[in-house]
Amino acid sequence: MNEWVPHESKDYPNSYEESVWNRDPEKEKYIIKESDHVVMMHDKFPACDGHLLFIPKFDRPRYVAEAMAEAYQHGLDEKNAGRIDGFNVGMNIDECAGQSVFWPHIHFIPRKKGDQDTEHKGIRSCYPKDAYAPGNKVEDYHEMQARLKKERRAYIDKMRKELEDKCGGPWRQD
Repeated sequence: MNEWVPHESKDYPNSYEESVWNRDPEKEKYIIKESDHVVMMHDKFPACDGHLLFIPKFDRPRYVAEAMAEAYQHGLDEKNAGRIDGFNVGMNIDECAGQSVFWPHIHFIPRKKGDQDTEHKGIRSCYPKDAYAPGNKVEDYHEMQARLKKERRAYIDKMRKELEDKCGGPWRQD
């Protein structure tokens, strides 16, 4: 197995058995628990302490759902025990979303109050074009109408200029 390089390596397994996780010679030190359907393991390249992966052994919705349920339950258990204040559970599906191991897997990210610098947390903070993300402005109806009026005026002026240039003089509508 070639050495895995975060943000560079890609893995396209046809099964869990072929995946980089299962082929890792050190996998036993990362596995927390394993059932017939789901593997719970420490992320080898964690975003933070406690970053876990819940990996279904079969690429079918019911097994992905079982892995998601395991991740969610783990988060509830950790929160109820007072070890974390909250958690994020999610998937990256395809390269544009950040996936590098192309086998379904759920990321569990434990959260503590104060672990982010920004006031707003969660998914809206990671997608910069989200109109509802902190710092992004949501245009109200009247602002939108004023902007569209300016855009229409600019378009009309541009078309008038092009027409005048073609006709060789001012265009007038009488």
